[in-house]
Amino acid sequence: GIPSCALQIDALAQSRVTRVVLVGRRGPLQLAATNKELRELSTLTGADLLLPREHVEMLSLAQTTEAVTDRARKRLLQLLRRIGKAEHTASRRALFAFQLSPTHIDVSESGSAQRIHMQPLALSSYTDPSARAEAERAQ
Repeated sequence: GIPSCALQIDALAQSRVTRVVLVGRRGPLQLAATNKELRELSTLTGADLLLPREHVEMLSLAQTTEAVTDRARKRLLQLLRRIGKAEHTASRRALFAFQLSPTHIDVSESGSAQRIHMQPLALSSYTDPSARAEAERAQ
């Protein structure tokens, strides 16, 4: 699931951080989170949870396929679609970014991370909950 801890959330709330990116190697259909975890993330005070529009459209397609037969997974997809269509008004945001894998981290002289470089991944199937993610091939 998505690791969340009251101490981490409190620390972020007290910090100057205004944007957090939640990176997933696979797609939203393969999200390893429970409905409760996703609901908690989507209802954080003073923060919006965002899902890119292209993933909302793909979730609509995936939900109509027979690949999603599990009731809990269907509810998770419905919640993700609601998150993707919600109005965003908070000054702090958490954004899902799917089909990415970190390749390396730029570190400052003091040792803090400055930038994380990502490589796009391709899914073996967008609508299969057990799809594998692989590095995209250069064309």
